[in-house]
Amino acid sequence: MSSKLRVVRAVRRPQDESDESDEVQLDDLDAGIEAFTVASELWRLADPAKAARLDAIVERVGQRPGMAFRFEREDCLDIAEVLPGLDQALVDRGVVAPTTWYVDDAKAAEYAAQLPTVAREYSYSEPKALLTNGILTVRDLGILFDRAIAEHADVVVG
Repeated sequence: MSSKLRVVRAVRRPQDESDESDEVQLDDLDAGIEAFTVASELWRLADPAKAARLDAIVERVGQRPGMAFRFEREDCLDIAEVLPGLDQALVDRGVVAPTTWYVDDAKAAEYAAQLPTVAREYSYSEPKALLTNGILTVRDLGILFDRAIAEHADVVVG
C-alpha cells in the first residue's frame, strides 16, 4: 500500500511559536486509501450493504472541498460501525474457513477476479491464503479508528 493512515489530534500552538505543529500524531498504519477499497471488496462478498455504506463514507470524506483526505470524529464513528465483524461474516457466508481464513482452492481464482485490489495489494504464496492479509488489514484499520475515537482525534491519509 502506498501511504500511511495517521491518527492525529489538533494541539494549540503558542502565540509566539509560529513554527510549532498544529497537530500531534498518535498512531499510524502502513496502509493508504487502498485499505478502504480492500475493506469494501471484502465486505461485498459478505454483506454488500456494508460495502456500499463504507464506500459512501469514504466518498463523503473525499469530496470535502479544501481539505486533505481527513476522517473527522463523525466519520470515524461511522467507519467504526462498519468495519467490525468482517472475518466472521466471511466465515458465516462460507467464503473463508474459520480460524485460518483460507478460501477453497477451487474458488481462489474466482475471488481473485472479484477482488482486484486485494489480489494486487497482497502477494500470497498459496491461492487459498488470498483473503488472509486483507482481513488482517481491515482488523488493523478498525483498531486505528477505535484509537482515533478514544483519543478524540482524526484519521488522515498521508
